Order: sequence, then C-alpha cells, then structure tokens
Amino acid sequence: FVQKRQTMAKTLIEKIEDYCRIAGIQENSLGVYIMGDPYLIERVREGRTLSTTLIRVEQWLIDNPAKNRRKRGRPAKEAKDAVGI
Repeated sequence: FVQKRQTMAKTLIEKIEDYCRIAGIQENSLGVYIMGDPYLIERVREGRTLSTTLIRVEQWLIDNPAKNRRKRGRPAKEAKDAVGI
C-alpha cells in the first residue's frame, strides 16, 4: 500500500510540474487554487498527504486543464510534449 501511494505521488508530482510549466504558475499558487493551501504541493512531494488528497489533486488537474499563459510565443517544447501537442 505504501509503495503504491509513493508511486501515485511521484506520478502526480510530474503532472503538477507539467501543469505549472504550461500554465505559467508557481506550485504554491496551484496549491491555493486546488485547496486554498500554498503548502499543499510541498506536502505531496514530502509524502505527507492522505491518499484522498492525492486523488482530489489529480481530479482537479483533470477538471481544470492547463492553458498556456505565456505572454508570447508557443509553449516550450517540453511542455508541448507533456500534453501531446
């Protein structure tokens, strides 16, 4: 169970990093958007969250797809690759 949770958190961190890169926001801002908590993503990284919180974060990412908010140009190549553009 613990290993599955750690794998889930690691995969979720990768999705969070991609989301923040595409949307042009900081991870603490994302934590505020999701649960009103600027330290949420930090706690996910450290493994100090409940499985239900991980599920809630992942569902929020699915329900609120990242939009490119860069001022000019297209998303960086690595960001485009992350979302399959």
